Amino acid sequence: MNMRHETFDAIVVGARVAGAATAMLLARGGARVLLVDSADRIGDTMSTHALMRPAVTLLDRWGLAERLVSEGTAVVTRTSFQYGRERIEIPMKPVGALPGLISPRRWLLDPMLLEAAVAAGADLRLSTAFEGVTTGPDGTVTGAILRNRLGQSQTVRCRLLVGADGRLSRVAAAVSAAMLEVTPRGAATIYGYVDGLPNEGNRWMFSPGLQAGLIPTTAGLHCVFASCPQGDFRARFAPDALAGLVAAIAVTDQEVAAHIACTGPVERLTRFAGAPGHIRAAAGKGWALVGDAGYFKDPATAHGISDALLDAHRLAAAVFGAGLRAYVQSRNAHGFEFLQLTAKIGAMDWPLDVLKVHHQRLSSIINAESAELADTADLRAAA
Repeated sequence: MNMRHETFDAIVVGARVAGAATAMLLARGGARVLLVDSADRIGDTMSTHALMRPAVTLLDRWGLAERLVSEGTAVVTRTSFQYGRERIEIPMKPVGALPGLISPRRWLLDPMLLEAAVAAGADLRLSTAFEGVTTGPDGTVTGAILRNRLGQSQTVRCRLLVGADGRLSRVAAAVSAAMLEVTPRGAATIYGYVDGLPNEGNRWMFSPGLQAGLIPTTAGLHCVFASCPQGDFRARFAPDALAGLVAAIAVTDQEVAAHIACTGPVERLTRFAGAPGHIRAAAGKGWALVGDAGYFKDPATAHGISDALLDAHRLAAAVFGAGLRAYVQSRNAHGFEFLQLTAKIGAMDWPLDVLKVHHQRLSSIINAESAELADTADLRAAA
């Protein structure tokens, strides 16, 4: 199809959680949206899985939360934090139609959001790479240069270009989005999926220099993970990755560790070596960034997917409301503090009593994000 003379209200680059949700909301609001991704399909990807209350609230509003559960995603009705020998149990309140929280697999969540975006009217083009931008005399972004699966470069005009293309965002580079803050590379993490464990909610386990946990997810599986300082990662996990993961869980729960050692993971273990956190400028003349493109944190606080969905909601509300400045203000309201707290937790050098204080502050911010949703426009248009 010849895209040379097309004009869209918005071009969204990146068709995973942040981009698909943004495209869906803009399309539901009546905008003409082009959603592109360089991949030829949207499937599984590296993930922390856990969704915080604001994210589940949004999925419920958008008509997707119950669908995720109907497709086999577990509902979490309690969460526990284990600090050494101290265990704190927290019951989860209902979220909309759900009795608690959810942590879906990405091979389910991402395509479901993508399907909803297309159903809302977004034009989806996979195998389409972003190459650069066109600008007007004052520097305002006026379009995107795209390369299709045949290798042909074409220019498509737009009123708003949205970068949803991850922490190494090419859109951010093309628009020279300012880097506002960077935090050091965080902990290293290993995780896998285990069958046969009872759903006792999200379990977060902390001991000096070690974080581990269990997250009930989709298809009866738990995501089981462990994180440690990068300098310790090779010694803990390189000789035998599964044995290292089992040992990390055994610090807190030997019964669960024995089960994992006996059954093993159902898929190959995944490793994440850590990466610096950052906040880039959220928006500028004719462009905006959502998800990791604008705001990336260490997975220690498991807030990445929630941030992506909140960004989509905030940007769509701003586009149909007060403008991009409102998006910048709402994205930044808690972003810098959350980034710094996450960096402190990801450094893995905390005494447990200090870690508890960090978690209490994070909980306060998440509560504030939930309160924010009650005060912003709700795009409930049917999918």
